[in-house]
Amino acid sequence: MKFKIVLTLVVFIAASSAYGQGKADIASVKWLTGCWQKDNDKVGTLTLEQWTTSDGGTMFGVGRTFKSGRLVSWEMMRIAQDGDSAKFLAQLPNATTPTPFALKTATKDELIFENLQNDFPQRVIYRNAGPDKLAARIEGKNGEKEMAIDFPFKRVKCE
Repeated sequence: MKFKIVLTLVVFIAASSAYGQGKADIASVKWLTGCWQKDNDKVGTLTLEQWTTSDGGTMFGVGRTFKSGRLVSWEMMRIAQDGDSAKFLAQLPNATTPTPFALKTATKDELIFENLQNDFPQRVIYRNAGPDKLAARIEGKNGEKEMAIDFPFKRVKCE
């Protein structure tokens, strides 16, 4: 599945430092529930993410990008508990199935999800960037070229 540059992946799981390689408990992400806005959008562009709670072992998210007040892209996202680990799943409007990313590494302040079979990105990285801030990064090979895109977000009031 080809991800667009406007794709916004904004998920951060607050994993405790006791978590090891690829282990996480999504019940610890209650602080992520709510609304986020991309911090450096171009004038006339607005990128938003909204996440549900982790009740039942799954969080649901929707990402939307607007230009001049018109919706130009959206995606559905999910973080699901998978045993003692988690998976991130992203699905664009025309995709018949979501693209899964398995949790590879979890530390107190950073998570790395990976799918080496995906065209781009192959890695989705979430990092705690401070109070009410979230840093997301997608990276990997796009064709033969290594590429990385950063997404800084700030918490906003849900309306």
